[in-house]
Amino acid sequence: MKEKIKNKITLINIISSIILQIITVISGFILPKIVLNYFGSEVNGLISSLTQFLNYVTLLEGGVTSVIMASLFKPLVDKNMDKVSEIINTTRVFYKKIGIIFIIYSLIVSFVYPLVINSTFSYSYVVLLSIILSINLFIQYLFSVTLRSLLTADKKIYFISITNSLLIVFNIILSYIVVNLFPNIHILKFITGLVFLLQPFVYGKYVKKKYNLKHSNKLDTNLLKSRWNGLAVNIAAFIHLNTDITILSVFTNLSTVSVYAIHSLVTNGIKQIISSVSSGISPTIGHALASNNEKDLNRKMDMYEYVIFLLTF
Repeated sequence: MKEKIKNKITLINIISSIILQIITVISGFILPKIVLNYFGSEVNGLISSLTQFLNYVTLLEGGVTSVIMASLFKPLVDKNMDKVSEIINTTRVFYKKIGIIFIIYSLIVSFVYPLVINSTFSYSYVVLLSIILSINLFIQYLFSVTLRSLLTADKKIYFISITNSLLIVFNIILSYIVVNLFPNIHILKFITGLVFLLQPFVYGKYVKKKYNLKHSNKLDTNLLKSRWNGLAVNIAAFIHLNTDITILSVFTNLSTVSVYAIHSLVTNGIKQIISSVSSGISPTIGHALASNNEKDLNRKMDMYEYVIFLLTF
């Protein structure tokens, strides 16, 4: 009976993740179309280019999110909330430091990018748009990453997926309303970006209700040392996935970037759907590993490999 419940949760996680990715792909077609129709191809290319440049700051994270989730599996299985609280408190301190660096990096990108990239926009136009996009990224990435890691490690991916799916749908509706009332790209990105402030708020309410976390100064000093183990893999993967638009931005023009970004939505969507299946199964494997149940772990790994190989094929 217990095993059936675990399998059901894994299936729900996978299905909800796939639904989220499908909604994300649909949004990826709708939102650029709004920008293209109201502001033109070059503005769409500018947004894609700036977003990728700003995303480079995630290299500072250096695989910490994966380390955090791996560290949470054992205390969650053992229901050791003192240890869970210690890990979460350590993570919050780390991401506060990353947040400060992110602000500095965003300002550098905002003021240097217009000097390097060939575009027809004024300096102030690009600087202001860059700052607005960095605020959006800051909200989505740094405000909620700690809580999202906890929920993922505890196989609550379905809650994350449902929350994000609703926010994306609301963002699409709001974008249509805003662009008709205020046809200005800066206003559009600023207002719609504020939608994602709801994400950490919802996560926080849910975590507070479901987990008895203790806020203290006690930190796990050994936790973040493990991040160096996965740093090289994290950097390699990031470079592989996040250099295309950067290279096009430097050596071509923003209209070309826009065309490339639109066409890449298809391949990125397929990749994300496969990744969503992987993310739905991974916490289940983590819990099996933390339980020291070798037979269960091998069975789940066989299932994981079979599903991923089949999807990839």
